[in-house]
Amino acid sequence: MDSYAVNVTMSACCIVILITLIISQVSRHMEDRQNRIFLVLLAMFLSISVCELTAWITEGHSGIMHILQIISNDCAFIFGAAFYAVFFEYLYIDASGSKILKGIPAFLYYSTIALSAGTIIATIVNHFVPVLYTISADHIWVPKAGAVIFSDARVLLQQILLMILVLVQRDLDITFRRRIAFYGLLTISASVFDIVFYYSALVYPATVFELLLIYLNFQLFTENELKETEIKITKNRFDMITSRLRPAFVFDILDEIEELCSSDPEEAQWAINELSEYLRSNVDRVDADEMIMFDQELQHIRHYMNLVNMRYPDIRVRCENVRSFFRIPARLLMTAVEQGVITCREEHIEDGTVNIRVFEKDGSVITEVVSPARISGFSMEEALRVFNSMNDAVKSIRGASLIIFTDKDRYTHTLLKMPAEQAMKGSVLS
Repeated sequence: MDSYAVNVTMSACCIVILITLIISQVSRHMEDRQNRIFLVLLAMFLSISVCELTAWITEGHSGIMHILQIISNDCAFIFGAAFYAVFFEYLYIDASGSKILKGIPAFLYYSTIALSAGTIIATIVNHFVPVLYTISADHIWVPKAGAVIFSDARVLLQQILLMILVLVQRDLDITFRRRIAFYGLLTISASVFDIVFYYSALVYPATVFELLLIYLNFQLFTENELKETEIKITKNRFDMITSRLRPAFVFDILDEIEELCSSDPEEAQWAINELSEYLRSNVDRVDADEMIMFDQELQHIRHYMNLVNMRYPDIRVRCENVRSFFRIPARLLMTAVEQGVITCREEHIEDGTVNIRVFEKDGSVITEVVSPARISGFSMEEALRVFNSMNDAVKSIRGASLIIFTDKDRYTHTLLKMPAEQAMKGSVLS
């Protein structure tokens, strides 16, 4: 089989593989930037392969076939030059799609762009001064010295630049770097072979094989990783909802409602409405923003206490000097009140009261929750878990702080201190 038949066969095989990869990539419906760029890479190299196949088929023909031959050769050079600039973009961006060029990556990127731009300029100039190729009288493609420089040698240099980029990216997994570098060696070896045996075109199937390996090893891996992440997020959200609903508390309320259904149906209906509002508020707060209006949280506490008082009528929440025109971190106040109520219940404190007080001091809005301290059954692990969950809601707010302490009279004080501009931000008075 002569070189013509080999090159035509390889181009046809590349087209089939690339079309298969494009169909597979589109069917995955991956909309992040990295996957979109990979799809562009496949489409670009499909164009290159189609141009190469067209150039081989139309060689030696006249008329419209001769025009197609010239257009195909030029497009192959131009798409081939642009391909590596896009390939650089694909390898550099991280999973979030962000990219900041500086240092060595910036030098490598602009070097790649310069090589691509030089090839495109040489392709245009070739129509006036034949630096890449000429077409003989019998319509045969005749390469010039520039074809080696702007084709195989350019591919070799750009592939080396890409390998250096991958190897210097310390934020990438080492296995990822090694594999990508290994795949690049295939294309580099093919480029060297094409330079030595010029009429061959192994660099094209080698690049297609590199794209195939990247797809199988990283694109599909990324998809599976994203699916696993979605599953974890869903599970974490479910666990958060479950923890916020406090199943034992809900079951106790349902028992109370069951008894009321026979003794006092109207009271049972009221209790069902209160439970519905309580559950709805809990679920809404799972997806809530970092800050909510104080009166919204206070309303949620009222629904909670209405349910608590069905079984423990002596436990109260008293609000002192409360104003509702400011914002607080979602779920923080409710957590503090719940801990106070649980303590009153488990310590069997008669007339147990949880006090909520809001005041301003030195340009800050301070929310204080005071409740009886737990004496028996104290768990440091549980206390740390509660504190961490509350502190997580506070530490993302600039200038805010959370303090929890127990005084000598065995009362626990939970103080949230927020700068007034942060507390008022987004409120009707801001």
